[in-house]
Amino acid sequence: MLAGCGSTDSSDGLAANSATAISSLGSYVLEATVDGGAPVVRGVHGVALHVKRLDTGAPAAGLALAIQSWMPAMGHGSPYDGTVLESGGGNYRAEEVSLFMAGTWELRTTIEPGDERATLSFDVR
Repeated sequence: MLAGCGSTDSSDGLAANSATAISSLGSYVLEATVDGGAPVVRGVHGVALHVKRLDTGAPAAGLALAIQSWMPAMGHGSPYDGTVLESGGGNYRAEEVSLFMAGTWELRTTIEPGDERATLSFDVR
């Protein structure tokens, strides 16, 4: 099961480059920002992720995150997924995230320990 909500529009009417989701078991809140500003354009991107405990709001350090880029309208993912590294204080960074077509993309995120999942959605132009 996936739980979350994505941000699709910023206050200036452009597709947003950030999204927030709650993990499937309700333990974490994930906030993701795609590099390059809004709108997100086709290409290979870095993504900054901030993870905090839902119950306390404290940064969630020491987790292992994995992401899969997925385009639901086309039924496929990208040819490769970015590698996620922890940078401390609940901050993580994914590099080489391929969003190669215009449309809605999901960053399907798995969080260990606990096998929790969250989906962050972005509209790519």
